[in-house]
Amino acid sequence: MYLDEEQLKTFLLRAGLAGRELLEEAHQEARRKRTAFHEELMGSEHLSEESVKKACAHVLGIPYVCIREEELDPEVLMIIPEPLSRRHNACAFKRDDTTLFVAFLDIEDLKKLSFLSQKTGLIIRPSLTDSASLRKALLLHQKHLTQTFGGKIRTSVKALPSYKQEKDDEEVSTLALFAQDEATENLLSLLIEHARLFHATDIHIEPLEKSLRVRYRILGALYSAMELPELGSTLLVARAKFLCGLSLSNTKTPQEGRCSLTFSLEKVSLRISTMPTRLGEKMIIRILEEGMKGFTFSGLGFVGENLALAHELVEKKEGLVLITGPAQSGKTTLLYTILDTLNSGKLALSSVEDPIEYQLPYVNQTQVNVKEGLTFSRAFRGVLRQDPDVVALSEIQGSEILSLSAQAALNGKRVFATIHTNKQRGEVPLLLEKGGNSPTLSSALSGIITCRLMRRLSENTKRVKLTKKEFSLLKEKVNTRKLLRILREEGIIGENETWRDIHVSIPEGDGDYDGVVGVYSVLMVTQAVKDLLAKDATPLKIEEEAIRHGAPSLLEDGIIKAVEGKTSLDEVFRVCMS
Repeated sequence: MYLDEEQLKTFLLRAGLAGRELLEEAHQEARRKRTAFHEELMGSEHLSEESVKKACAHVLGIPYVCIREEELDPEVLMIIPEPLSRRHNACAFKRDDTTLFVAFLDIEDLKKLSFLSQKTGLIIRPSLTDSASLRKALLLHQKHLTQTFGGKIRTSVKALPSYKQEKDDEEVSTLALFAQDEATENLLSLLIEHARLFHATDIHIEPLEKSLRVRYRILGALYSAMELPELGSTLLVARAKFLCGLSLSNTKTPQEGRCSLTFSLEKVSLRISTMPTRLGEKMIIRILEEGMKGFTFSGLGFVGENLALAHELVEKKEGLVLITGPAQSGKTTLLYTILDTLNSGKLALSSVEDPIEYQLPYVNQTQVNVKEGLTFSRAFRGVLRQDPDVVALSEIQGSEILSLSAQAALNGKRVFATIHTNKQRGEVPLLLEKGGNSPTLSSALSGIITCRLMRRLSENTKRVKLTKKEFSLLKEKVNTRKLLRILREEGIIGENETWRDIHVSIPEGDGDYDGVVGVYSVLMVTQAVKDLLAKDATPLKIEEEAIRHGAPSLLEDGIIKAVEGKTSLDEVFRVCMS
């Protein structure tokens, strides 16, 4: 479905909901920020989300539904699995024999109608709804799933086959048989589904003296999920090895593998890693959601100047762009988003990865294989001989790859690469100390994007004004005048509002956080920055030069998101000042 902007303007004018000045202002903002016109309208203090959604629904010729006050049937909600509902911002709220009535939050998600129809086998009748309605549906969805998972896991554990260690040949044969047992299969599937419910990126399965500990990594931190009987350790590891085609007899050395399974109507890639310990094999399962297409800079959390600079960097015809941050900071997702943005069919796109996290159509992805002699540098050199327009590198780990990247950029290629670092803008001098060529790198470098992930606050979290202590801390760390100007320009606060009028969200506990939001700092490498790099300048001097030319810092971007209500100030300080 396509929303005609002119039709929407006409309806809003005739209905007396908005004046021409407001509509023109929203139109210009949408063009400047490369966002949808209706999204800018919802950000206006003169129009509520509900008013804009009702107008959009009228123009599209579909109903608008407000389901936050209605009793929802969990069985109907479950027709569209929770991960699918969350990903596509859609919830089923009513059905009959042939038709499923689905409420969508975003107009863009209406494009998923045929996909949902194919997955559910029902005719989809779409409606638009508001964020509070969708949040209520997702919370009910999660509550229902949490109640049912416990019983299912206990049932699967009781049904596990009795296993005793035997002689080597007999043991492998027995393990292979038990790895295909229905109870073992169900238990591993349930653990993965349960972990996905909590948006975990990894499952840690660790043998203890007389039991098995299961932990989930959520937002970078490990949380205990459950303890299972000792028997489960051997069988779960055997099941995972079986799926990945790994050796069941090898329990003395580490193994790695990969497989794809379908959960809740969605295909999920799993990366398995096993490691022998004193008490048995420990296993890590990395959960990789397939179907990366559809991510945008705006969707990741880029706003304002960062958004404009990110687009400018991607559209450059040549140059090296570095994506930096610690583990679990969103570097890989950003790298794939850049590839997806450029994936128009007009460019030759290639990548060198170790490992390949997601499979992208029309991108020539090369997996490093050291055992077969395909090292990162050898793969990169080979890709450069394939006449690519764009090359993406999963990580630069040393001066050789850095030098190759810089040389490729100087030869007219667009190179995007990630670097693991805990510093904000100290990564380039850090690599130069390891042997990089300063003049070559400074000439090739186009920009640096620094990433972090913060916990996203749930809707309807309590809003309060800034305290004097919080404002004093802000004044110490950022240019509050500059930040106030940005907040006004982005329409986040009113033209006449000051820091005294600004509200931020206060969570009552970890339960008020739901998902993640990115915080970014985009540094355009100007000639002044190139000169500093060529002189091996300190990270502080480079950052001072960038800020002097208007580059937003991580902390500033985080504060903007706190004022928007996407996260809390405490979370911003924790992530951006640690």
